[in-house]
Amino acid sequence: MNKSQKQGRPRFSKATRTLGVAFSLLVFLVFVAFFTWHALVNHHGRKEWNAMKDLLRAEGIAYDLASLKKPMPPEAENFAALPMIAAQCQFDQIGGKVVYHHPELQARYKKLGMKSPKSFPNWKEDEFGDLAATAAQLLKDLGNDDASLTNQAPARQIAVKLESLRADLADIDQYATRPEASYPPLKLVESPVENMRKLLPQFGPLMNLHTLQTSRVLAALENAKLDEAIAGLRAMQQIERTAGSQSLVLGMLIQLRLGDQKLSCVWSGLRRQQWRDQDLEEIQTMLFDHRLYDMAYRTFETELVVMQFLGADYVANEPNGAISRLSQGEPERTILLYNKIFPRGTWEHNKAFASKCFLKDFLLPLQNENFFFTNRQGEYDRDAANRAVADLSLHYCHKVRNDLIDNAIEHDLFATACAIERFRRSQHKIPATMDELVPKFLTDLPLDPWHIGDALSFRSEPENAAYKVYSIGPNGMVDATEDQRTLRMPLPSVP
Repeated sequence: MNKSQKQGRPRFSKATRTLGVAFSLLVFLVFVAFFTWHALVNHHGRKEWNAMKDLLRAEGIAYDLASLKKPMPPEAENFAALPMIAAQCQFDQIGGKVVYHHPELQARYKKLGMKSPKSFPNWKEDEFGDLAATAAQLLKDLGNDDASLTNQAPARQIAVKLESLRADLADIDQYATRPEASYPPLKLVESPVENMRKLLPQFGPLMNLHTLQTSRVLAALENAKLDEAIAGLRAMQQIERTAGSQSLVLGMLIQLRLGDQKLSCVWSGLRRQQWRDQDLEEIQTMLFDHRLYDMAYRTFETELVVMQFLGADYVANEPNGAISRLSQGEPERTILLYNKIFPRGTWEHNKAFASKCFLKDFLLPLQNENFFFTNRQGEYDRDAANRAVADLSLHYCHKVRNDLIDNAIEHDLFATACAIERFRRSQHKIPATMDELVPKFLTDLPLDPWHIGDALSFRSEPENAAYKVYSIGPNGMVDATEDQRTLRMPLPSVP
């Protein structure tokens, strides 16, 4: 090689060569650090998740789909075995359309359905529900071929129209006396979206049937047909249980909303002093049914498994489009980032974090019936990196939990009012304290779930010719405004 050829080669300075070596070393170290980080996160994620599984197992909490299967009650004891209602679970979804296996039963059931009128009965008002709106909606939904009905009172309109449904209503009443009410459990899959899609065709007609029963009870009270009113309340209770039996948050949410409608009917009879002594005793027993807590426990346990454990694996593995159907906004962007950058152990951290939240906020309180709320927002904020999946359901689960507690309180308030009314009729006065109700009118004093160990509060208001029963609320004090945690009952002018 001659001198001119050597001079034509580019020459690198020692500094440049050093910089190149340093850059290569830096890239190598970054790769080592990245893979080391992945390995550590995966190790700690598995360790944290295994420890959480041991804790859940120690608490007797299921964390797999097989453990969530609830045995069905015997058909002879199950309200939801009524053929018209059972048929709601027997369908196929073809091209987005629901095709029922028994169209003739579906047609009969659809005739019993009624959508909620815009002006629905409100138990807080000192009046009956808007029967005119209810009657108009009923006649519209069921079809009104008899023009003479329009000249009759709303309650009479409802009663007359229901006569055409008498045979089907009698079947419902007969089945409503059965002790259980349960739909066949869903065959749960890992996709929360698919589980929700399976539920919706069941719940719409069930809600419409409950609304029809609400109208039936109000019309029966207006027409002084108390046997029919009580039969309607029994059916409403069983419809609510059927909705909640699917053990998903949507079913629990619908059960709570339907419970509010039932209380509006109870309130109507209480305000007018219409319920007979035997009616009050049956309603009291009905409202003190704390199976609601058991159903809620199964609901949150299922939500924990389906939305958190399986949901974490689902969103970690599914295409981005599936994630878009599960969430909106910041959680979605976080999950997409996790899928592309973060190691698998991040999802194990997510599952452990979600499990801890469900255990502390839902399952243990339901086991102990102690719902005193501790604000743990700071803990959530510190664990922000591990709550991407938890954020998909924790927010609405907290809302459902608080609605559950308030709904249980409402039921206990109305049940206590039934006991006080029975006491008043027997003793011709109201009790000075609720202790006087035990044991003849109450087996035990109803506890305030917001204040563990203490009973619901009672106060006589002679200046208002009324009394009230109330819960102190989550803040440990009576709320300044009257709300669903306070029931004020006027006293009759004649003892």
